[in-house]
Amino acid sequence: AAIGIVAGGGRTDKPLAKAGKNFHALQSRSKANKKVKGVAMNPVDHPHGGGSHAHIGGPSTIGRNAWPGQKVGRLSPKKKNKSKKRK
Repeated sequence: AAIGIVAGGGRTDKPLAKAGKNFHALQSRSKANKKVKGVAMNPVDHPHGGGSHAHIGGPSTIGRNAWPGQKVGRLSPKKKNKSKKRK
């Protein structure tokens, strides 16, 4: 059994009160504070960006032969090839 009180035990009871305090608390632990949606960005920033309202615009799936920067969102389904029977 431990004797005494753990240091900093009630530290999480106090509210953070502002977004900046939460930002610095998460930054010290290398955690992401905010995540911006691709549909909210401009077209130069993300393949889903642009347009007068938030919609993906093109096909919702991306082909398998796309380059890595283009592969965001849902990828096209994998091909389920029927295996050829050996005679």
